[in-house]
Amino acid sequence: SKTKVKKETPLQAWEANFQEIEVQEQLKDQSEKLMESSLLHGTHWNRIILDEAHKIKARTTSVAKSVYSLRSEYKWCLTGTPLQNRVGELYSLLRFLELDPYAYYFCRKKGCDCKSLHWRFGPKQKACECCGHPGPFHYSYFNRTILNPITRFGYLGEGKKAVIELKRVLDNTQLRRTKKGRAEDVK
Repeated sequence: SKTKVKKETPLQAWEANFQEIEVQEQLKDQSEKLMESSLLHGTHWNRIILDEAHKIKARTTSVAKSVYSLRSEYKWCLTGTPLQNRVGELYSLLRFLELDPYAYYFCRKKGCDCKSLHWRFGPKQKACECCGHPGPFHYSYFNRTILNPITRFGYLGEGKKAVIELKRVLDNTQLRRTKKGRAEDVK
């Protein structure tokens, strides 16, 4: 005896995903609720200056997520070591700065203009909360244009193009001061 599997319509999938999101909202842990009521997170700042910014190199830590959720008109990062071990560590700084398009996720589905700073999928990762398309249609711009080509090809072909793109991003976003260049000020 064969059991027929009933296919879910897109509307049913969306409704199921929406219900999962509601359940997830109800089950927020105490730290998330505290963050929502935090004075720091409840204020819209004019400028935030993140000193020792390399401390958020791991984008998934609670500290990084907390810093990302601070709202301001302008954001600055101060660090002596923006890149320590891997190119991927730079993403955390670009994400904090909300540097467009490098900090964003996009949908590759034709005609979809979905763009988000967050990987917004329900608890079962079925569909995007913004556009309804499944996860495989979405990509991180930074990973696609910089991290993956460098990881795969090093400094050859596509990897070389990615390194040049990374250099262009850094040249346009950072103010670099070396000890040698500032030697006269130190005296």
